[in-house]
Amino acid sequence: MIDRKTAPALNTINCPQVPDARVVALDNGATLHILTSGTQNVVKLDIVLGAGTTKSAKPLVANATNTLTAEGTRSYASVQVSEIFDSYGAYIWQNTSTRHAVLSVCSLTRYFSHIMPVLDEVVRQPVFPQSELDLYLARTRQEMMIEMQKPGVMAARAMRRHYYRPGSRHDRVAELVDYDRVSRADLVGFHSECYRPADAHIFVSGRPDAHVIDSIADRFGSRWQGGAAVPADVCVDDTPAPNFGRINVDVAEASQTSIKMALPVVGRRHPDFIGLSILSTILGGYFGSRLMKNIREEKGLTYGIGSSIQTTETCGTLSVTSSVKSDLSEQALSEIYAEVERLRTEPVGVDELTNVSNYLRGEMLRSLDGAFATSDQIRGLTMAGVDPARYFADFYSTLAAITPARVQELAVQYLVPSEFRVVMAG
Repeated sequence: MIDRKTAPALNTINCPQVPDARVVALDNGATLHILTSGTQNVVKLDIVLGAGTTKSAKPLVANATNTLTAEGTRSYASVQVSEIFDSYGAYIWQNTSTRHAVLSVCSLTRYFSHIMPVLDEVVRQPVFPQSELDLYLARTRQEMMIEMQKPGVMAARAMRRHYYRPGSRHDRVAELVDYDRVSRADLVGFHSECYRPADAHIFVSGRPDAHVIDSIADRFGSRWQGGAAVPADVCVDDTPAPNFGRINVDVAEASQTSIKMALPVVGRRHPDFIGLSILSTILGGYFGSRLMKNIREEKGLTYGIGSSIQTTETCGTLSVTSSVKSDLSEQALSEIYAEVERLRTEPVGVDELTNVSNYLRGEMLRSLDGAFATSDQIRGLTMAGVDPARYFADFYSTLAAITPARVQELAVQYLVPSEFRVVMAG
Protein backbone atom coordinates (compact mmCIF):
# COMPACT_ATOMS: atom_id res chain seq x y z
CA MET A 1 0.00 0.00 0.00
CA ILE A 2 1.20 3.52 -0.80
CA ASP A 3 2.27 5.54 2.24
CA ARG A 4 0.48 8.82 1.56
CA LYS A 5 1.82 10.47 4.72
CA THR A 6 5.44 10.41 3.59
CA ALA A 7 6.57 12.42 0.58
CA PRO A 8 8.63 10.52 -1.99
CA ALA A 9 12.36 11.14 -2.07
CA LEU A 10 13.64 13.92 -4.31
CA ASN A 11 16.12 12.83 -6.96
CA THR A 12 18.25 14.94 -9.27
CA ILE A 13 17.20 14.65 -12.90
CA ASN A 14 20.16 13.47 -14.94
CA CYS A 15 20.66 13.68 -18.68
CA PRO A 16 18.00 11.54 -20.36
CA GLN A 17 18.85 8.85 -22.86
CA VAL A 18 17.69 10.38 -26.13
CA PRO A 19 17.55 7.92 -29.02
CA ASP A 20 19.86 8.70 -31.91
CA ALA A 21 18.32 9.38 -35.27
CA ARG A 22 19.45 7.15 -38.13
CA VAL A 23 20.61 9.42 -40.94
CA VAL A 24 20.34 8.33 -44.57
CA ALA A 25 21.68 10.35 -47.50
CA LEU A 26 19.27 9.99 -50.42
CA ASP A 27 20.42 9.89 -54.03
CA ASN A 28 19.01 13.33 -54.85
CA GLY A 29 20.88 15.13 -52.05
CA ALA A 30 18.06 15.11 -49.50
CA THR A 31 18.84 13.87 -45.99
CA LEU A 32 16.48 11.46 -44.24
CA HIS A 33 16.49 11.39 -40.42
CA ILE A 34 14.70 8.35 -38.90
CA LEU A 35 13.80 8.40 -35.20
CA THR A 36 11.91 5.28 -34.18
CA SER A 37 10.44 5.49 -30.67
CA GLY A 38 7.16 5.45 -28.79
CA THR A 39 4.52 2.75 -28.47
CA GLN A 40 1.68 4.00 -30.68
CA ASN A 41 1.55 3.06 -34.36
CA VAL A 42 1.60 6.61 -35.64
CA VAL A 43 4.06 8.46 -37.85
CA LYS A 44 4.99 12.12 -38.14
CA LEU A 45 6.85 13.38 -41.16
CA ASP A 46 8.53 16.81 -41.24
CA ILE A 47 9.97 18.05 -44.53
CA VAL A 48 12.31 20.99 -43.93
CA LEU A 49 13.34 23.12 -46.89
CA GLY A 50 15.59 26.15 -47.24
CA ALA A 51 12.62 28.27 -48.27
CA GLY A 52 12.22 30.71 -45.40
CA THR A 53 11.14 34.32 -45.62
CA THR A 54 14.67 35.64 -46.19
CA LYS A 55 14.94 33.56 -49.37
CA SER A 56 12.18 35.53 -51.08
CA ALA A 57 12.77 38.91 -52.71
CA LYS A 58 9.19 39.93 -51.82
CA PRO A 59 7.43 39.87 -48.45
CA LEU A 60 4.59 37.34 -48.03
CA VAL A 61 5.71 35.07 -50.88
CA ALA A 62 7.48 32.43 -48.75
CA ASN A 63 4.55 32.13 -46.32
CA ALA A 64 1.98 32.00 -49.12
CA THR A 65 3.93 29.38 -51.05
CA ASN A 66 4.26 27.05 -48.07
CA THR A 67 0.64 27.48 -46.95
CA LEU A 68 -0.86 26.95 -50.40
CA THR A 69 1.09 23.81 -51.32
CA ALA A 70 -1.85 21.75 -50.02
CA GLU A 71 -4.52 23.86 -51.75
CA GLY A 72 -4.39 22.13 -55.11
CA THR A 73 -1.89 19.97 -57.00
CA ARG A 74 -1.51 18.64 -60.52
CA SER A 75 -3.94 15.76 -59.88
CA TYR A 76 -5.93 16.86 -56.80
CA ALA A 77 -8.11 19.88 -56.16
CA SER A 78 -7.94 21.56 -52.76
CA VAL A 79 -11.09 19.85 -51.51
CA GLN A 80 -9.80 16.45 -52.67
CA VAL A 81 -6.56 16.89 -50.74
CA SER A 82 -8.53 17.70 -47.59
CA GLU A 83 -10.97 14.83 -48.06
CA ILE A 84 -8.24 12.24 -48.60
CA PHE A 85 -6.31 13.30 -45.52
CA ASP A 86 -9.51 13.44 -43.45
CA SER A 87 -10.68 10.04 -44.61
CA TYR A 88 -7.52 8.42 -43.24
CA GLY A 89 -7.44 10.44 -40.04
CA ALA A 90 -4.29 12.25 -41.15
CA TYR A 91 -3.60 15.95 -40.98
CA ILE A 92 -1.14 18.34 -42.56
CA TRP A 93 0.20 21.68 -41.42
CA GLN A 94 2.89 24.15 -42.44
CA ASN A 95 5.22 26.56 -40.70
CA THR A 96 7.55 29.17 -42.20
CA SER A 97 10.45 30.84 -40.39
CA THR A 98 13.16 33.19 -41.61
CA ARG A 99 15.36 30.29 -42.71
CA HIS A 100 13.08 27.33 -43.37
CA ALA A 101 9.72 26.19 -44.63
CA VAL A 102 8.42 23.11 -42.81
CA LEU A 103 5.63 20.89 -44.08
CA SER A 104 4.43 18.35 -41.52
CA VAL A 105 2.09 15.35 -41.73
CA CYS A 106 0.79 13.02 -39.03
CA SER A 107 -0.87 9.68 -39.83
CA LEU A 108 -1.52 6.21 -38.52
CA THR A 109 1.29 3.93 -39.67
CA ARG A 110 -1.04 1.55 -41.53
CA TYR A 111 -2.58 4.38 -43.59
CA PHE A 112 0.61 6.25 -44.41
CA SER A 113 1.03 4.60 -47.81
CA HIS A 114 -2.50 5.74 -48.77
CA ILE A 115 -1.70 9.43 -48.29
CA MET A 116 1.78 9.32 -49.84
CA PRO A 117 0.67 9.91 -53.46
CA VAL A 118 -1.16 13.06 -52.39
CA LEU A 119 1.66 14.23 -50.14
CA ASP A 120 4.12 13.64 -52.97
CA GLU A 121 2.23 16.08 -55.20
CA VAL A 122 1.72 18.58 -52.38
CA VAL A 123 5.48 18.86 -52.02
CA ARG A 124 6.60 18.52 -55.62
CA GLN A 125 3.68 19.58 -57.82
CA PRO A 126 1.42 22.21 -56.27
CA VAL A 127 -0.34 24.43 -58.79
CA PHE A 128 -1.30 27.39 -56.56
CA PRO A 129 -4.81 28.05 -57.94
CA GLN A 130 -5.52 31.76 -58.32
CA SER A 131 -8.80 31.41 -56.44
CA GLU A 132 -7.02 29.91 -53.43
CA LEU A 133 -4.35 32.61 -53.51
CA ASP A 134 -7.04 35.31 -53.60
CA LEU A 135 -8.77 33.79 -50.57
CA TYR A 136 -5.50 33.47 -48.69
CA LEU A 137 -4.50 37.08 -49.36
CA ALA A 138 -7.94 38.42 -48.43
CA ARG A 139 -7.97 36.44 -45.16
CA THR A 140 -4.44 37.29 -44.08
CA ARG A 141 -4.85 40.95 -45.04
CA GLN A 142 -7.90 41.18 -42.78
CA GLU A 143 -6.01 39.42 -39.98
CA MET A 144 -3.16 41.88 -40.36
CA MET A 145 -5.49 44.89 -40.20
CA ILE A 146 -6.84 43.58 -36.89
CA GLU A 147 -3.39 42.73 -35.51
CA MET A 148 -2.03 46.18 -36.34
CA GLN A 149 -4.43 47.69 -33.80
CA LYS A 150 -2.59 45.87 -30.98
CA PRO A 151 0.32 47.61 -29.20
CA GLY A 152 2.23 44.33 -28.85
CA VAL A 153 2.15 43.71 -32.59
CA MET A 154 3.17 47.26 -33.42
CA ALA A 155 6.05 47.10 -30.95
CA ALA A 156 7.27 43.80 -32.46
CA ARG A 157 7.07 45.24 -35.99
CA ALA A 158 9.02 48.34 -35.00
CA MET A 159 11.65 46.26 -33.23
CA ARG A 160 12.20 44.02 -36.26
CA ARG A 161 12.35 46.97 -38.64
CA HIS A 162 15.05 48.75 -36.63
CA TYR A 163 16.91 45.92 -34.90
CA TYR A 164 18.39 44.41 -38.06
CA ARG A 165 20.44 46.15 -40.72
CA PRO A 166 18.41 47.85 -43.48
CA GLY A 167 18.02 45.66 -46.56
CA SER A 168 19.08 42.50 -44.72
CA ARG A 169 15.64 40.86 -45.22
CA HIS A 170 15.61 40.09 -41.50
CA ASP A 171 14.39 43.65 -41.04
CA ARG A 172 11.36 43.25 -43.31
CA VAL A 173 7.81 43.52 -42.07
CA ALA A 174 4.86 43.13 -44.41
CA GLU A 175 2.74 46.19 -45.15
CA LEU A 176 -0.84 46.22 -46.42
CA VAL A 177 0.33 47.36 -49.85
CA ASP A 178 2.42 44.17 -50.16
CA TYR A 179 -0.76 42.11 -50.50
CA ASP A 180 -1.42 43.81 -53.83
CA ARG A 181 2.05 42.90 -55.10
CA VAL A 182 1.88 39.11 -54.69
CA SER A 183 1.05 37.14 -57.80
CA ARG A 184 0.62 33.48 -58.60
CA ALA A 185 3.78 33.71 -60.73
CA ASP A 186 5.72 34.72 -57.60
CA LEU A 187 4.66 31.53 -55.83
CA VAL A 188 5.38 29.29 -58.81
CA GLY A 189 8.82 30.82 -59.25
CA PHE A 190 9.68 30.63 -55.55
CA HIS A 191 8.62 26.99 -55.37
CA SER A 192 10.70 26.12 -58.42
CA GLU A 193 13.74 27.93 -57.02
CA CYS A 194 13.67 26.93 -53.34
CA TYR A 195 11.74 23.65 -53.00
CA ARG A 196 14.67 21.50 -54.04
CA PRO A 197 15.76 18.11 -52.70
CA ALA A 198 19.37 19.20 -52.19
CA ASP A 199 18.09 21.64 -49.52
CA ALA A 200 15.70 19.15 -47.92
CA HIS A 201 15.96 17.47 -44.53
CA ILE A 202 13.22 14.89 -43.94
CA PHE A 203 12.49 13.81 -40.37
CA VAL A 204 10.30 10.76 -39.78
CA SER A 205 9.39 9.82 -36.20
CA GLY A 206 7.06 7.56 -34.25
CA ARG A 207 6.62 3.96 -35.36
CA PRO A 208 7.40 3.90 -39.08
CA ASP A 209 7.68 0.39 -40.48
CA ALA A 210 9.97 -0.66 -43.32
CA HIS A 211 7.25 -0.01 -45.88
CA VAL A 212 6.83 3.60 -44.69
CA ILE A 213 10.58 4.23 -44.79
CA ASP A 214 10.88 2.73 -48.28
CA SER A 215 7.94 4.77 -49.50
CA ILE A 216 9.44 8.03 -48.19
CA ALA A 217 12.86 7.21 -49.64
CA ASP A 218 11.26 6.43 -53.00
CA ARG A 219 8.91 9.41 -53.25
CA PHE A 220 11.31 12.00 -51.86
CA GLY A 221 14.51 10.35 -53.00
CA SER A 222 14.79 8.90 -56.49
CA ARG A 223 11.51 10.42 -57.79
CA TRP A 224 12.24 13.94 -56.54
CA GLN A 225 14.81 15.52 -58.78
CA GLY A 226 15.91 19.13 -58.90
CA GLY A 227 18.85 21.47 -59.15
CA ALA A 228 21.59 22.09 -56.65
CA ALA A 229 20.96 23.67 -53.27
CA VAL A 230 20.13 27.35 -53.41
CA PRO A 231 23.26 29.28 -52.39
CA ALA A 232 23.08 31.53 -49.35
CA ASP A 233 21.98 35.01 -50.35
CA VAL A 234 24.78 37.46 -49.60
CA CYS A 235 22.27 40.20 -48.72
CA VAL A 236 20.75 38.14 -45.90
CA ASP A 237 22.59 39.53 -42.87
CA ASP A 238 21.38 38.50 -39.42
CA THR A 239 23.73 40.74 -37.43
CA PRO A 240 22.02 43.59 -35.55
CA ALA A 241 22.18 47.18 -36.70
CA PRO A 242 23.87 49.80 -34.50
CA ASN A 243 21.96 50.52 -31.31
CA PHE A 244 18.99 52.81 -31.97
CA GLY A 245 18.33 53.37 -28.28
CA ARG A 246 14.61 53.83 -27.81
CA ILE A 247 11.63 54.25 -30.12
CA ASN A 248 8.11 55.27 -29.09
CA VAL A 249 5.23 54.09 -31.29
CA ASP A 250 1.84 55.75 -30.97
CA VAL A 251 -1.13 53.36 -31.08
CA ALA A 252 -4.45 55.22 -31.17
CA GLU A 253 -6.85 54.59 -28.28
CA ALA A 254 -4.52 52.06 -26.63
CA SER A 255 -4.97 51.80 -22.87
CA GLN A 256 -1.82 49.72 -22.44
CA THR A 257 1.79 50.15 -23.52
CA SER A 258 3.74 47.22 -24.89
CA ILE A 259 7.40 47.11 -23.86
CA LYS A 260 9.84 45.28 -26.12
CA MET A 261 13.53 45.16 -25.24
CA ALA A 262 16.18 43.41 -27.32
CA LEU A 263 19.83 42.77 -26.54
CA PRO A 264 22.31 41.19 -28.98
CA VAL A 265 23.93 38.08 -27.48
CA VAL A 266 25.63 34.94 -28.77
CA GLY A 267 24.08 32.27 -30.98
CA ARG A 268 23.22 28.68 -30.15
CA ARG A 269 26.59 27.28 -31.20
CA HIS A 270 28.55 29.54 -28.82
CA PRO A 271 29.94 27.87 -25.65
CA ASP A 272 28.29 30.54 -23.47
CA PHE A 273 24.81 29.94 -24.88
CA ILE A 274 23.59 27.43 -22.29
CA GLY A 275 24.88 29.50 -19.39
CA LEU A 276 23.26 32.57 -20.90
CA SER A 277 19.98 30.66 -21.16
CA ILE A 278 20.18 29.93 -17.43
CA LEU A 279 20.78 33.63 -16.79
CA SER A 280 17.77 34.56 -18.94
CA THR A 281 15.61 32.09 -16.99
CA ILE A 282 16.63 33.69 -13.69
CA LEU A 283 15.80 37.12 -15.09
CA GLY A 284 12.42 36.35 -16.63
CA GLY A 285 12.20 32.82 -18.02
CA TYR A 286 9.72 31.21 -15.61
CA PHE A 287 6.89 32.15 -13.27
CA GLY A 288 9.18 32.53 -10.27
CA SER A 289 11.68 34.74 -12.12
CA ARG A 290 12.96 38.05 -10.85
CA LEU A 291 10.92 40.12 -13.29
CA MET A 292 7.72 38.28 -12.36
CA LYS A 293 8.32 38.60 -8.63
CA ASN A 294 9.18 42.29 -8.78
CA ILE A 295 6.99 43.74 -11.51
CA ARG A 296 3.94 41.47 -11.25
CA GLU A 297 3.80 40.16 -7.69
CA GLU A 298 5.34 43.01 -5.66
CA LYS A 299 4.55 46.11 -7.74
CA GLY A 300 1.42 44.90 -9.56
CA LEU A 301 2.42 46.68 -12.77
CA THR A 302 1.62 43.87 -15.22
CA TYR A 303 -0.13 40.55 -15.57
CA GLY A 304 2.85 38.98 -17.30
CA ILE A 305 6.47 39.70 -18.15
CA GLY A 306 9.23 37.46 -19.39
CA SER A 307 12.60 37.12 -21.04
CA SER A 308 13.81 34.61 -23.61
CA ILE A 309 16.56 34.09 -26.17
CA GLN A 310 15.83 33.80 -29.88
CA THR A 311 18.49 32.72 -32.36
CA THR A 312 19.12 33.24 -36.04
CA GLU A 313 21.77 31.43 -38.07
CA THR A 314 24.76 33.10 -36.41
CA CYS A 315 23.41 35.43 -33.71
CA GLY A 316 21.18 35.50 -30.65
CA THR A 317 18.87 38.07 -29.10
CA LEU A 318 17.78 38.25 -25.47
CA SER A 319 14.30 39.77 -25.40
CA VAL A 320 12.20 41.16 -22.55
CA THR A 321 8.48 41.61 -23.24
CA SER A 322 5.56 42.95 -21.23
CA SER A 323 2.38 45.00 -21.44
CA VAL A 324 1.51 47.53 -18.75
CA LYS A 325 -0.97 50.30 -18.12
CA SER A 326 0.29 53.27 -20.11
CA ASP A 327 0.80 55.62 -17.16
CA LEU A 328 2.96 52.96 -15.44
CA SER A 329 5.20 52.12 -18.41
CA GLU A 330 8.16 54.26 -17.33
CA GLN A 331 8.12 52.76 -13.85
CA ALA A 332 8.02 49.24 -15.31
CA LEU A 333 10.94 50.01 -17.61
CA SER A 334 12.96 51.34 -14.67
CA GLU A 335 12.27 48.18 -12.68
CA ILE A 336 13.44 46.00 -15.58
CA TYR A 337 16.74 47.87 -15.66
CA ALA A 338 16.97 47.58 -11.87
CA GLU A 339 16.69 43.79 -12.06
CA VAL A 340 19.31 43.67 -14.81
CA GLU A 341 21.65 45.75 -12.68
CA ARG A 342 21.04 43.56 -9.64
CA LEU A 343 22.15 40.49 -11.60
CA ARG A 344 25.30 42.35 -12.58
CA THR A 345 26.22 43.51 -9.08
CA GLU A 346 24.88 40.82 -6.70
CA PRO A 347 25.56 37.08 -6.82
CA VAL A 348 22.50 34.88 -7.26
CA GLY A 349 21.56 32.95 -4.14
CA VAL A 350 22.40 29.25 -4.04
CA ASP A 351 18.78 28.28 -3.37
CA GLU A 352 17.51 30.38 -6.28
CA LEU A 353 20.07 28.90 -8.65
CA THR A 354 19.18 25.38 -7.48
CA ASN A 355 15.48 26.06 -8.11
CA VAL A 356 16.18 27.35 -11.60
CA SER A 357 18.45 24.40 -12.38
CA ASN A 358 15.77 21.95 -11.26
CA TYR A 359 13.15 23.82 -13.27
CA LEU A 360 15.26 23.66 -16.43
CA ARG A 361 15.99 19.97 -15.92
CA GLY A 362 12.27 19.31 -15.71
CA GLU A 363 11.50 21.52 -18.71
CA MET A 364 14.02 19.61 -20.80
CA LEU A 365 12.36 16.32 -19.84
CA ARG A 366 8.96 17.78 -20.71
CA SER A 367 10.25 18.90 -24.11
CA LEU A 368 11.34 15.31 -24.78
CA ASP A 369 8.06 13.72 -23.68
CA GLY A 370 7.02 11.46 -26.52
CA ALA A 371 8.35 10.50 -29.92
CA PHE A 372 7.09 13.59 -31.72
CA ALA A 373 8.34 16.04 -29.10
CA THR A 374 11.75 14.38 -29.15
CA SER A 375 11.81 14.59 -32.93
CA ASP A 376 10.96 18.31 -32.78
CA GLN A 377 13.90 18.93 -30.44
CA ILE A 378 16.30 16.93 -32.61
CA ARG A 379 15.03 18.68 -35.74
CA GLY A 380 15.47 22.14 -34.24
CA LEU A 381 19.01 21.44 -33.06
CA THR A 382 20.02 19.71 -36.28
CA MET A 383 18.80 22.57 -38.45
CA ALA A 384 20.66 25.02 -36.18
CA GLY A 385 23.90 23.14 -36.86
CA VAL A 386 24.10 21.68 -33.34
CA ASP A 387 24.71 18.01 -32.55
CA PRO A 388 21.68 16.96 -30.45
CA ALA A 389 23.49 14.37 -28.29
CA ARG A 390 26.29 16.80 -27.50
CA TYR A 391 23.83 19.59 -26.73
CA PHE A 392 21.80 17.52 -24.24
CA ALA A 393 24.99 16.36 -22.49
CA ASP A 394 26.38 19.92 -22.35
CA PHE A 395 23.03 21.25 -21.09
CA TYR A 396 22.94 18.97 -18.07
CA SER A 397 26.66 19.26 -17.32
CA THR A 398 26.37 23.06 -17.39
CA LEU A 399 23.39 22.94 -15.01
CA ALA A 400 25.40 20.76 -12.63
CA ALA A 401 28.52 22.92 -12.73
CA ILE A 402 27.25 26.50 -12.89
CA THR A 403 27.87 28.67 -9.83
CA PRO A 404 26.55 32.04 -8.62
CA ALA A 405 29.91 33.56 -9.55
CA ARG A 406 29.63 32.26 -13.11
CA VAL A 407 26.08 33.61 -13.44
CA GLN A 408 27.28 37.05 -12.31
CA GLU A 409 30.21 36.87 -14.71
CA LEU A 410 27.82 36.19 -17.60
CA ALA A 411 25.55 39.03 -16.47
CA VAL A 412 28.43 41.50 -16.41
CA GLN A 413 29.61 40.36 -19.83
CA TYR A 414 26.26 40.22 -21.65
CA LEU A 415 23.59 42.17 -19.74
CA VAL A 416 24.95 45.62 -20.60
CA PRO A 417 22.12 48.10 -19.95
CA SER A 418 23.32 50.61 -22.56
CA GLU A 419 23.12 47.92 -25.29
CA PHE A 420 19.39 47.25 -24.90
CA ARG A 421 17.18 48.37 -27.76
CA VAL A 422 13.78 49.50 -26.47
CA VAL A 423 10.42 49.96 -28.21
CA MET A 424 7.40 51.33 -26.33
CA ALA A 425 4.11 51.09 -28.23
CA GLY A 426 0.89 52.45 -26.80
